[in-house]
Amino acid sequence: DDLFSVAGKETPKLDRIELVRGNATTTIVKKVVFNYDYSLIPGAPYNKTGTAQTGRLTLLGLSEYGKGGTDLLGTTTLGYENGNTSYSRYAVDFWGYFNGVTTNTAYMKDTLLDGVEDEDHSANNFSSTWSLNSITYPSGGHVTYTFESDAFASVQEAAITKKNGGGLRVKSMTLIPGAGQPNVITNYYYDSLGSGTGTSTGVTTFDPVFTNTYRG
Repeated sequence: DDLFSVAGKETPKLDRIELVRGNATTTIVKKVVFNYDYSLIPGAPYNKTGTAQTGRLTLLGLSEYGKGGTDLLGTTTLGYENGNTSYSRYAVDFWGYFNGVTTNTAYMKDTLLDGVEDEDHSANNFSSTWSLNSITYPSGGHVTYTFESDAFASVQEAAITKKNGGGLRVKSMTLIPGAGQPNVITNYYYDSLGSGTGTSTGVTTFDPVFTNTYRG
């Protein structure tokens, strides 16, 4: 099936997983139900039309059931970074990631006769928009994630000033156990010193720049 929904049809998805005993398909030992809606990325194409929600298929979490498939054991919920941010066709960086510049009207920079570039396709930390950023477990504990854009400081081994690049990486992870337990924070560094203060170890084969030049 098509991975996207068209003409108001729902996106194909996995609804549940059932563990059954032997060949007796009615004897459920454990069941996991996946919970969805269409709230993420409002206004995105290939959404479920004809409903109040106009976004992409969104996994909200999962519910676990015990013997018989009726006793709820617990629910795990998922959260997303700026999940209500609306889709914008041209608000992308040169690498294809969302950059939050909703005033863009084209995929490339337009250099007008006056030399003003009226499109901004630079990479920035808006690329984390719509990314999974939290998981809450049935125990009440949860994990949160923060992100940053990939970066590079050399193009084909030639050193340059550090730039944000295409893609996303985890900046930190915070485990919040609950029940009076201390939080556990893990930070991730992607530089020569492993501390966030060294030279970026990122390398790219090219530094993309796309420009339309208008001449009179």
